[in-house]
Amino acid sequence: MSEKGEIKSNSFFKLPAKNPITRKNVGKSVHDLLDGSFLTRDRFMKAMPFIIFLMVLGVLYITNIFHVERTKRQIDDLEEQLRELRYEYITSRSKLMYESKPSEIVLKLKETGIGESLDPPKKIIVSTKEKPVAK
Repeated sequence: MSEKGEIKSNSFFKLPAKNPITRKNVGKSVHDLLDGSFLTRDRFMKAMPFIIFLMVLGVLYITNIFHVERTKRQIDDLEEQLRELRYEYITSRSKLMYESKPSEIVLKLKETGIGESLDPPKKIIVSTKEKPVAK
């Protein structure tokens, strides 16, 4: 080692010095961007297939988002219809239960003259010994 703790630099590890970002370099980059001269460079032309690929991916991504939003709206609409039909079913079922109560049937048939039978039903017994003989 050298004196005072200095470390010798190895030429293998030397990195090239970068150009500092200056106002002149930034102005040139902005000027190239605005006048379109960067489009004629070879580096841009070599990257063109990748740029087109990225654009196609972007279009597919946007299309997919629109499809998902449309499907989500349809699902929401169907869920709302299902909820309304469920309420209608419950309402109709409760009306039917109320209308089919025996007391309600008697009230509705009273106007027509048909009434509730006061006699209990009679059991009809058919004897199996006396079968009519077919002639």
